[in-house]
This record gives sequence, structure tokens and C-alpha cells, in this order.
Amino acid sequence: AGGTRVLTGIAVTDQDYTIVCGAGGSAYAAGSTSSGFGYSATGGGRGGTWDVAGAAGGSGGGASFREVAGGSSGSGAGNAGSYSPSEGNSGGEGGHVIGVHAGGGGGGGAGGTGGNYSNPNGGDGGAGVNNNYRTGSNIMYGGGGGGGGHGSTYHGSTTGGGGSNAVGTVNTGGGGSGGYQYPQSGFAGGSGIVIIRYQ
Repeated sequence: AGGTRVLTGIAVTDQDYTIVCGAGGSAYAAGSTSSGFGYSATGGGRGGTWDVAGAAGGSGGGASFREVAGGSSGSGAGNAGSYSPSEGNSGGEGGHVIGVHAGGGGGGGAGGTGGNYSNPNGGDGGAGVNNNYRTGSNIMYGGGGGGGGHGSTYHGSTTGGGGSNAVGTVNTGGGGSGGYQYPQSGFAGGSGIVIIRYQ
């Protein structure tokens, strides 16, 4: 999932400002950063593949399954912007036991880390966070995508805004789901959004 930040009390003057809404990443690439008023939220990290660990990002990508005895398949770290409070969390761990075909880890979310795999299931996506600035009703932003499973029916679930066997929710920075087994690649993340509320 993309990084999620809520900033208040920003002073503005009567002038033009450049606002950038980051795009969601493709199956094998990180999302891009959203920014405005001199602040930014980092794009989400892409998930891991067979020989490559998940990448760091606003929230980190989940690790893939990898048959390595006693080894880790490598999840991505969250809060790549090193912000306080944090903009996101790390992805979950994928399976790494020889002869056991397990799922990948869930992507990290703005409100929680991605879940670890549970054979043969992928890990659940990390929770997003609610915010009501956009419509007056709560919308979930920055939910991590569910991890891919060993088969098409074993994807991890998502607890807010991310994808589960689907692309991430657009205009929320939600993460896309992991793929399954060998033929299916992962799904793209949802696009970012910058919400400006003023009196």
C-alpha cells in the first residue's frame, strides 16, 4: 500500500501549488509518491518474486514463496520516508520450506503489518486507516494487498482498501493482491490521492 499521512494546520497563501497524485505500481514495480505543499507520502513497495525480496515503500511489499531451507523470502519494510508518525508498515513473510508449497506474505498497510503466509494461503493484507475528510464518512486508505496463495483460491484477505485476488482500490493507495503459483502475476496497486480540506 502507499504511504498514508494526515497533516493539519498547514499555512497556505494565495498562489498556485503543485499537487501530485501518485500512480499505483504494476505487478512488479513500486507505486509512485504523492505530494503537495512541501509534504509527501511514499509510493507502496512492490511484492517479492521468486528470487527477489519485497521492496520497501510507504508500506512494504509482502514476501513471495521460495523453497529455501530455513531461509527467509524477504518482506519489504514500511515507512520508507522515515516519517513520525509512521506512514506505513512492513509486509508479511512468505513460505520458505522445501517441499511445502505455501503462499506469499500480505502487503503492509497504513494501520498494520502484512500477515505471514499460512500454508497454502497467502498472508492477509495489513489494515488501512479510516479518514472522513473526503466525504464526511469514513473511507479506508492505505490497505495492504492480500498475499498470493499456492493456488487461485488461496489468496490472503484484505482488511481495508487493498486487493484480494484483485487490483488495489483506486484513489486510496490500496495495495494489489499477490499472484498465485507459477502462471499468475500479481495485481497492480490502486492510485494515490491528495485530499485538501480547508475552512
